[in-house]
Amino acid sequence: MLVSFENSVRPYVTGFMTVQLDGPGENDALDMINGEEVAAMHEDIINRYIQSYNDRDIEGMLDCVTEDVVFENISNASQSMRLEGRDQMGEVARLSGNAFSYRRQRLISIVIGEGKAAAEIEFEGKAAVDLPNGVRAGETVKIRGASFFEFRGRLLSRIADYS
Repeated sequence: MLVSFENSVRPYVTGFMTVQLDGPGENDALDMINGEEVAAMHEDIINRYIQSYNDRDIEGMLDCVTEDVVFENISNASQSMRLEGRDQMGEVARLSGNAFSYRRQRLISIVIGEGKAAAEIEFEGKAAVDLPNGVRAGETVKIRGASFFEFRGRLLSRIADYS
């Protein structure tokens, strides 16, 4: 299933605003920053998360999320999954990393605003094992979908992948 980015993303995030950063570990001297700075900071954390995913750097991925992060993967081709918390996300990331001998996410486009972001993502991977959705070991998988992110302070608090 290919999610229409233009139609599904624009209603999700609109405009920019000034945001109070009050998450754990925030710099007390940094009381307020403008919307463009917040958007740049959020885009940076998304890029770091994706790069860590591509590098199979689980700790790097987890450094980008809150302790109580919610991760959802909603797929038209197979089962959906919902994880709650860094520990559960890390455990599943370690296990699922072995399903592909090669995997890469690529950010196609992104819209950021008001503590949320929506991105069009392209995934490509080579299955290392037979997968439950019928993909056989050695086959290449290419999926284009949308990812929605929510932030608390400087970290991702929710990630929802649709493909």
